[in-house]
Amino acid sequence: MLDDVVVRRSHLDFYRATSATAPFHVVVLAPGPAVARQRNRTREKALSTDWPPLDEAMRSEFGQQGTWIDNAAQTIDETVEAILSVTGLPSGSETDQPLRRSPGGARVGAAGLAAGPPPVRSRR
Repeated sequence: MLDDVVVRRSHLDFYRATSATAPFHVVVLAPGPAVARQRNRTREKALSTDWPPLDEAMRSEFGQQGTWIDNAAQTIDETVEAILSVTGLPSGSETDQPLRRSPGGARVGAAGLAAGPPPVRSRR
């Protein structure tokens, strides 16, 4: 599992290339910029990221790749279930392994799942 904010296609391609020996699923958690901003305000670690430009960049760079989950109204457990459902990966008790840091600072585990930042809302 890889947990990182991936904004550029080249960054995603790097992870895809370096994970070639494991299943690779791109899952973008996309609650929308307003929800992301509010969630950041409640975190212990202060984050000052301006989400609208990141959201726009991600959609432009790789918006058609992977699965985008609008998790704005989901609990953590619901989000995990959605990820497991779309990837077919086993649940936590079957794969519990500690996360480690990649050279780039991302948290990495053994499941082969790449989970990244902001959402996909349908534009109508």
